[in-house]
Amino acid sequence: MTEECAPPLFDTGMQGFDTSDVVDSVFYTAVRELGYRHFVSGATGNTPSSVPFHAGIAAVLPGYEALASLHNAADGGGGYARIALRGSDSLCLISYYGTADSPTVQWTVVARSDVQAALLHNRIRDAFPRKEASEEAVPVTFWSWGSKGATSVRRALSAPERKTVEENYPPAVSAALQALLAKQDQEAGVGGRLVLLHGKPGTGKTSFLRLLAREWRTWCEVHYVNDPEQFLGRAEYMTSVLIHDETPQFEPVVSPRLRDGKWKLIILEDADEFLSVDAKDRSGQALQRLLNLGDGFLGQGAQALILLTTNEPVQKIHPAIVRPGRNMAEIEFAPFTNAEGNAWLLAHGAAPLPSQSGITLAELYERLARSKVTNVREQKTMGFV
Repeated sequence: MTEECAPPLFDTGMQGFDTSDVVDSVFYTAVRELGYRHFVSGATGNTPSSVPFHAGIAAVLPGYEALASLHNAADGGGGYARIALRGSDSLCLISYYGTADSPTVQWTVVARSDVQAALLHNRIRDAFPRKEASEEAVPVTFWSWGSKGATSVRRALSAPERKTVEENYPPAVSAALQALLAKQDQEAGVGGRLVLLHGKPGTGKTSFLRLLAREWRTWCEVHYVNDPEQFLGRAEYMTSVLIHDETPQFEPVVSPRLRDGKWKLIILEDADEFLSVDAKDRSGQALQRLLNLGDGFLGQGAQALILLTTNEPVQKIHPAIVRPGRNMAEIEFAPFTNAEGNAWLLAHGAAPLPSQSGITLAELYERLARSKVTNVREQKTMGFV
């Protein structure tokens, strides 16, 4: 196969005509005619290298015939492309879509034998290697429940530098956070599989989550659940998140996460409703499911950690959550004392506060922003004197 032998065979501008269905139909018709039985699918995720779509296929599958194809964008750019190919003992259907900055390549292969299917899968995967994530970004999978069940989307989020832990948290909190950041995969689950972060709103819990995702990304995938009430209320939702990309679709092909021994970190933010002392009365089985995720049969069967955040003080959290042996870490995001807050403000070039205790990180940043605005106004006024 050469790049020239994969032109668009269908006009993507035809009104009322879904050309992707035609490519799929050609592919599956060939599957039925040839009687191949061994399937395997794969994808690069959302950060593949910038290998041009058809050029990459031509390089890895030089002897394959294009049965049908379409594309509505140039190689390496945004848009959509799809191609069905046939070799001497296998077929494959490969798709490319997304933007130039965040393209995705997906494929399905079918072959005469399981070994041939696995080899073709690996060849296509190697043709579109992932980019290494930048130091400032970390991939996070976001989950939600809809009319079609559990759905997910993957995004790269910017993450703060590790030095912000020392700068933006009181010393006692900073020390506890540094210890959590330093944990490695062999320590995952030691002391429990729940990670509990609690404290007043504005104390920096969400900012820390992005940093934790960055520091653990070499051994842990991050999954953020947008609707914890649905997640804990639906067994099928929990199962979808836990086994996502975990169960190989074909026995010889091992998923990258299991092959690399990676864990999952499942984040349930603002989970106050399921953590309070009366959670069992108000939320039914949600609390029990949460505990089962942590150290019950379900949790032991999954390589997963559950991170919970709440604005409630630890005294109002259900005792079953905070009992010894259940939490890998339990950290209170305490506010700054007056002395700590003033030290932070002076380090950032802002005026100190009057006597005040219990100031949050959000309040310090607000004070800093107001101080900068005041300085600008004073400088403008001085220009007219």
